[in-house]
Amino acid sequence: MKAFAISAKLKINVHDLNNELSAGNVSDIRQIDMIDLHGNVITVPAVSGRMLKHWHYTHYRTQIPEDKLCEACKVGEPLRPAFVRTEKGELSQVKPKGMDDIKKIIKECAVCDLHGYLIATKEKGAEEGTSTRRTSRAMFSWLLPVLDAPSASRQVIHTRVTAAATEDTSQMIFNKSYASADYAFVSYLDASKVGVMEDINEMLLENNEVKERVKAAILAYLHMLSGKTGASLSHALPHVDVLSVLVAYSKEGQFPVPVSPIYPDYISKTMGMMPSGVKLLGYGEAGEAEGVEKFGKLNELFNKVLGEL
Repeated sequence: MKAFAISAKLKINVHDLNNELSAGNVSDIRQIDMIDLHGNVITVPAVSGRMLKHWHYTHYRTQIPEDKLCEACKVGEPLRPAFVRTEKGELSQVKPKGMDDIKKIIKECAVCDLHGYLIATKEKGAEEGTSTRRTSRAMFSWLLPVLDAPSASRQVIHTRVTAAATEDTSQMIFNKSYASADYAFVSYLDASKVGVMEDINEMLLENNEVKERVKAAILAYLHMLSGKTGASLSHALPHVDVLSVLVAYSKEGQFPVPVSPIYPDYISKTMGMMPSGVKLLGYGEAGEAEGVEKFGKLNELFNKVLGEL
């Protein structure tokens, strides 16, 4: 498989996906300005693509055997990669000038290979540092409310009581915001670049290893659709209903990113953009379109895609 893309529309009630604005004991949900279908500026609760990418990374990492991860990714270090193991078993910081270390990371760490990395180092005594990066093979849009559909957010009061409370610390009162709406996002996975080192245009993995990583990446999307995504899953697991999923994939080459489901005509416009050789699979609303292979269950749709690897 050369490329995979997914566009999804979800009804999400009472979520805490992007509480990124905090001051003292108040945590407010991210708001963003959008242009609606009538040209008006609207302010809505939204979730950044960074958050979506983080949760795809999280689900992807849990499906990868530990011996296929670098030392940083084994513990979920976001500033990946931090260290690699030398032949003597010692930890050594990756150097951006070391071609062999970069090859080692791509071959030995499935997460750094697929989700990319940024390494910034400064040699002892040097005035300036150096850096190198690997671009993520997975790209994510923001999670935005469907245009002209209602959205809501509300701040609520929580209290935390300690058993060892004194008169001064009997309660801790804090405020958090939660939002609800029909949301949509788009993501594109460039499977053709998994395991490839662009600097020398060399594939560093065996075909079966590439397939294992692409399979794990595709399955990570299914976990995201279940609602297992967000900042407060222990006490604010979102109420998610999957309204529509449109999947596109190709074994021949790259194709355009699908039109976002925030727009009412996203299915027909997506179909009008796709070159021959691109397969379209649909669930829910997307499955009703002519020319899209319909699935009544999401796991059947994903199994069909995985069978094409």
